[in-house]
Amino acid sequence: MAFASFAVFRFLLGAGESANWPGASKAVSEWFPKRERGLAAAFYDSGSSVGGAIAPFLILPVYFRFGWRVGFVIPGLLGFLWLIVWRRLYYLPQEHPRIGERRAADDPRRNTRR
Repeated sequence: MAFASFAVFRFLLGAGESANWPGASKAVSEWFPKRERGLAAAFYDSGSSVGGAIAPFLILPVYFRFGWRVGFVIPGLLGFLWLIVWRRLYYLPQEHPRIGERRAADDPRRNTRR
């Protein structure tokens, strides 16, 4: 039973995270000119590596203090919190309230159809 439960939840984790990379690529293509997209992609790609490197130092104290269940719940809740923040704060350049309509429409660097 333990292996089946692990396999099911590991599958759900992979299914849930699989949209991250195409979504990040799309956001980079919408917000950055072609010349700067490689650097922007490098930042979000390296973020996953850095996160994997520092996560044990953040999660292990939680695990030892509160147990393994809390060590799973806290990162999961932080993921959902990040999802809520992203959905509220992310806009397309043309729809962003702080960018003028003319600048978003006229800026040739932002044209993704080139």
